Amino acid sequence: MSRSASWMRLGPLDAAAWHAAVERTAATAGAPTVLWAEALAPVPLVTARLYRVADCPSAGDRIVALVAPCADAPGRTARWPAWGTAPAVACCRQLGLHAVYEDGSIRFYGARRLPVRARRLYGCAVVEAALPALLFAARPWDPLRASRAEIRARLGLAAADWPDAPGGERLVESVFRSRLSAQYGWEFDHGWPGASGAASPQAARQVRAAA
Repeated sequence: MSRSASWMRLGPLDAAAWHAAVERTAATAGAPTVLWAEALAPVPLVTARLYRVADCPSAGDRIVALVAPCADAPGRTARWPAWGTAPAVACCRQLGLHAVYEDGSIRFYGARRLPVRARRLYGCAVVEAALPALLFAARPWDPLRASRAEIRARLGLAAADWPDAPGGERLVESVFRSRLSAQYGWEFDHGWPGASGAASPQAARQVRAAA
C-alpha cells in the first residue's frame, strides 16, 4: 500500500542549520518526509564520547533524515535504526559500494563508519544517517560513457526516475528514492526541485534563519 511522502533537498548546510531543519520538520510533519543535504563541515549526529570526530559526516558527505509519524515506523524504537537505514544500505550496494548497518552505524568497505541517530521527536520517528562523498565518485561504471537507457536498465529505474540534468548526485538520489519506495511504499509528492538545490528558496531561507 502506497503512502504519500515528501522529499526536501536543502542544499549545503552546517550542523546548526541541519539540526534546526530536522527539528522543524518533526514538529510539523503530517506525513513521512525525507531531508537531504550536503554537509559543509562535520555534523555530529551523536555525542562526541561515542564516536571520533572523524566518524562524523564531514564536508562533502550527504546527510539524510527520515522523519515519519510513529505510526509509520516499527512499534519498537530499538528497531528504528535498522529500519531507517535499510534504504541507504541498499542504495550503496546497488551503486557498488559495500555497506552494512551494525552497532549503531553504517560501515563502508569494512573501514569507515558513519553513525546513525534514531529518536522520537514531536511524535515522529526520526532516523539520521549519512552517505559518504566517495559514493558520488566511485561507481562501477562511468555515466558519461554509458547511455541513460543502459544505466536505467542496470539499476532497475524507470525513465522518470532519472532527471534530465546530468550528475552523480541526481543519480544517487534517484536510486535512494527508489529504495525508499520499495522498502516503505512511499510515493513522493513532487518532482525534482529546481537548480537552486533546495526544496524551495523560501524553505532554504527559513532553515538558514533558524541556525
